[in-house]
Amino acid sequence: MTSILSRLCLAFFCLALASTGLEAQSAKLTKANKFYQQLNFRKAIQLYEKILAKKTEPEALFNLPDCYRRIGNYQKAERWYAKAVLHPEANAELHFYLGLSQLSNNRPQEARVSFEKFRELAPGDLRGPQLIEACDDSLRALLTNSGALYIVRNVREINTKYDEFGLNTHRKGVVYCAERDTGAAPLFFQSAWTGRPFVDVYYCDRRLVDEETKAYKYGKSRPFDKIVDTRYHDGPVAFSPDGTTMYFTRNYFQKGKVERDGAGIVQTQIMSTKMTNTGWEKKGRRVDFARKSYSVAHPTLNAEGDKMYFASDMPGGFGRMDLYVSYLEGSGWSEPINLGPEINTEGDEVFPWLASDGTLYFASDGHTGLGGLDVYSSKAYKGRWRPLENLGSPINSRFDDFAYMQDDSSGISGYFSSNRDSAVGATDIFFFTKLAVNTELLVFDKLTGKGVDEVSLTSDCFPRKEYLTDVDGKVQLQLPLNRSCTFEVFSPAFGDTSVTISTEGYAMGARLFVQVPTVAKKLEIKVEGQVLDDKTGEPLANAQLELLSNCQKGTTKSSTDAEGNYSLKALANCQYVIKASKEGYFTSTNKFSTLHIDEDTTFTANVALPELFKLDDPNNPNGEGGSFGGGNPNGFEGEQVYQIDAIYYDYDQDRINLERSTGLQQLLDIMVNNPDLVVEIRSHTDSRGDANYNLELSARRAKSVADYLIEKGISEARLSYLGLGESQLLNGCDDFSACDEAQHGENRRTEFRVIRQSK
Repeated sequence: MTSILSRLCLAFFCLALASTGLEAQSAKLTKANKFYQQLNFRKAIQLYEKILAKKTEPEALFNLPDCYRRIGNYQKAERWYAKAVLHPEANAELHFYLGLSQLSNNRPQEARVSFEKFRELAPGDLRGPQLIEACDDSLRALLTNSGALYIVRNVREINTKYDEFGLNTHRKGVVYCAERDTGAAPLFFQSAWTGRPFVDVYYCDRRLVDEETKAYKYGKSRPFDKIVDTRYHDGPVAFSPDGTTMYFTRNYFQKGKVERDGAGIVQTQIMSTKMTNTGWEKKGRRVDFARKSYSVAHPTLNAEGDKMYFASDMPGGFGRMDLYVSYLEGSGWSEPINLGPEINTEGDEVFPWLASDGTLYFASDGHTGLGGLDVYSSKAYKGRWRPLENLGSPINSRFDDFAYMQDDSSGISGYFSSNRDSAVGATDIFFFTKLAVNTELLVFDKLTGKGVDEVSLTSDCFPRKEYLTDVDGKVQLQLPLNRSCTFEVFSPAFGDTSVTISTEGYAMGARLFVQVPTVAKKLEIKVEGQVLDDKTGEPLANAQLELLSNCQKGTTKSSTDAEGNYSLKALANCQYVIKASKEGYFTSTNKFSTLHIDEDTTFTANVALPELFKLDDPNNPNGEGGSFGGGNPNGFEGEQVYQIDAIYYDYDQDRINLERSTGLQQLLDIMVNNPDLVVEIRSHTDSRGDANYNLELSARRAKSVADYLIEKGISEARLSYLGLGESQLLNGCDDFSACDEAQHGENRRTEFRVIRQSK
């Protein structure tokens, strides 16, 4: 971790230390290690250096550079890490942190050597390849030169010789985390690892004085509220969309006392408070997923206020600090969900912030970057996170850059925090403006007018970056002012094209809409298959076919040959339904899609047709001269009917056994495809129990089937139901037979008879 990350009350980890093999340590080393475990790095440094002046003690040698790194002294950290990695008991992490220190000291080639050694010692750790790439001169040049879009300035009206970070807008001003030395804080309220005061939350008004340049005038800073002005570390904070609920990070405590975990570390928690008529509630509430055994921190909410993103070192993550999301459920928050390996690494991912369009911004030291913590962005699409974008210089630097947020939905201006060289204090708040025009680009099918998704766009204005259109064919861009950008447009299913967009004459933050028509490639796409009898599997000649799609009006009609075969042409990027019918059979359908097809393709789509049976057909096992249970309630005696798979129930229940009841979906499909059918439902029980009770039970069972079909959209006018109790057993399992449960289960069934015409 970098120094700022250590200082912001997150989880604190010690390097994995090699065993010295000694039975006891010197009193001085024991005391130094105690200071180290208590995060009192300055006192630990003093003792470790005294120890190492006399003897090469592995624990002291490994811990000392970590102390320097945590307080932000990268020069001395590099010097001592370079000594530590030469020790025979040195582990992979020492090489990793040596590389990070070298990057922070602007020594990328030396860092590459350290990261290559780290990859050799820890081949399964993905940070190795990422950070080796970060040392590449051409990549670093691209990330550094990407800053032509930005103007960054230090907010000196807010920043002091102490730390300021984690700014958020609130009403007419800004709130942020800051150290302030009032001279009254007793020693145990001081931050031992920095020797400076703990962090509280401050507020100052601001007023826009130049709309064109987004320049603000800031008022005098003051403590925001007593609930985030305590003897603990408080902040950063986030607000609900209506501004009436505040979420904030604080040291974990119970009953007014700080609590430590099993290792003696004080973790952090997320708390909330609500605005009342007299101000913020004075007693905060801990979120449901906070625990004293791990840290949760840095909350941010989506525009609806029902998703909270945050950082945590809870067990089960990918690295030290990972990003998670929790959902608002009633008055509480759900169990957190890890954002996955597209976002999280073996390192630290912290300070998430969610833009109004759903783009997630966060800081990480585990992805390819310029050094320390860099700011990245990604957006979820179809359940996955899009490839990360490093925001580049001057947002990012070789130091720690984090706590990025945008001032409004345009994304043209905003704030971030950094401990870079130009900071007034150790860490400062910076304001950025983006010299860009907000551009929405729509790629659409010229034939259908519909947007085309997953289209790739690359431009000379954005080297090494690829944009992808969304499901509506759109992509949001921020193009540099007074420049022409040519985009190469590529889609496997459509012809390649290009478009040049000029921002000459547009003001910063202006909105531009560009349409890019494209034509689908002339691919040979066919659908072939057979129409079959669903019982015998025999091909059906002269069956009628209709091909319907969402791309064209009307239908394509055809019929099967003597072997039941058919072949039809189709278009790319469409969704199709094949409808087959034949005299004496029910109509059936099959579906296929040509979305994302980029080469000549032949689909196979067979269609099985259920045959119609007459009531007095001797091949119909339950047909009895056209009479249903002593009479046909709908008066369709002699009409064509169809017997399909049965429905089954558990013993003495009218609840359907869905696992066994394949006939339910079968009947639903037939009725949807044949809207002129009327269904009669007959339900049966087994012989156990009272006959009258069984008759009543079977009626309830038949009704449950009718209710299911109605719920699925079938008209009640097309349904009737009848209970037959135990009057028609299939297998002779009556009251005098010794049948097992499976045999009785065969009699608990519901049968369907479908009459072809409605009345």
